[in-house]
Amino acid sequence: MLAGASNFESTTGTIVRARALFEELGIQCARVAAGYTTLPVVIYRILTTRKPYVELGVGYFNQLDAGRVGHHRVRRLEQLRYTVTLTPLAV
Repeated sequence: MLAGASNFESTTGTIVRARALFEELGIQCARVAAGYTTLPVVIYRILTTRKPYVELGVGYFNQLDAGRVGHHRVRRLEQLRYTVTLTPLAV
């Protein structure tokens, strides 16, 4: 979990802080620092909800709102001057 926090994929601000930590401390120390900043949030969540911690996974937010993610990708391709047509997969 703590090493996974070093991916820094959530926001631009986090990425900027991660780069600053990496340049100042090195990759291993930056991972540990990221883990220490994530750990209190996890502990707080466990104590307030009284439920065990469950790792949501890398693609959690993409699965949570798949329509919005798809719409964003289509708009981005259209900005790059591509024509996009979406057809649902037959299951």
